[in-house]
This record gives sequence, structure tokens and C-alpha cells, in this order.
Amino acid sequence: MNSQYRGAVRSVPRIRITFSVKNILQKLVDKGLAKIKKGKFLPTSYKPALHLSIANIIMYLKSVFFGLANYYSCADN
Repeated sequence: MNSQYRGAVRSVPRIRITFSVKNILQKLVDKGLAKIKKGKFLPTSYKPALHLSIANIIMYLKSVFFGLANYYSCADN
């Protein structure tokens, strides 16, 4: 490649946005979808949803997941 005709390369620093997974897991604990046992986060049954149909339970969990995924969609990790 002939470097005589190459354009100038300009390096622009990029902002890197990250998030804390522990904060998300704590939000799931606050909503009752997980629990902390011996310092580890574990999934748990969500008893308030037992009276709902299976389709509605799936829709609820899907909305919680997509809500968190949408909120943190700009994060890099």
C-alpha cells in the first residue's frame, strides 16, 4: 500500500461504561427473585406469582429480564 495517499488516522478515546453485576443481583433479591445464602446469590421461587397462569408468570419474568437488559444496554460488560 502506498502511504503517500493514505489519509490521516485519528485515534479518538472511547468512553467505556460498565456496571456492577452485584447491584443487579441485589435488585433481584429486593424483588424476591433471588436470595443470598452463604454469600452466594441463588434463584428462589416467586410465591406471589403462583396464582398466575404459566404464560403470565413467563411474561412477568420476561419483563423483569428485559427491563434490566434495556436499562443496562449501554454497558460494555
